[in-house]
Amino acid sequence: MLELAAPNAYGFAPTFIQVHSLLGPVHNVYGPQATAHSIAQQHAAAIAQELSPDAVAGPVSDCRVGGEAAAVLGVSGDINSGAGTANGKFFWIYVVHNDLLFEVILAGTGGIGNQAIQDSLGMIGSLTWTF
Repeated sequence: MLELAAPNAYGFAPTFIQVHSLLGPVHNVYGPQATAHSIAQQHAAAIAQELSPDAVAGPVSDCRVGGEAAAVLGVSGDINSGAGTANGKFFWIYVVHNDLLFEVILAGTGGIGNQAIQDSLGMIGSLTWTF
C-alpha cells in the first residue's frame, strides 16, 4: 500500500490517496474464465450491495493497460461515523488488469478538493505498469 497526504491548502484536511493491490490473483475469486470486464462488473455489484445507499458504483469501462485487456470503474460516496453522520467523502477507482485488482482511494474530511482530484488523476495517469 502507498499513502500520500494532500497539502492542507487543498482543503478538507486531511485528504489522502492510497493505492492498494487487492485479493491476490482474481481468478481465485471470480473463476479462471472471468474477463477483466466481468470481474469489474461483479465487484461493482458487490460494492453496491454492501455500501448502498452511502455509495454508488459507476459504469464499467473497458481499457487497455500495457496493450492488454483491462477494465476500470469508479465508486463514490460518504464516509460515515458510527452514528451514521457523514463526515467526509471518498472516491475509489478500481482497475482489473493482469489477474490483479487494484484500488485507488481518495478521501477527505468533509469533501475532496478539486486540486487533490486533479493531482490524483495526474499521478494515476503517470503510473508505469510492469509485471
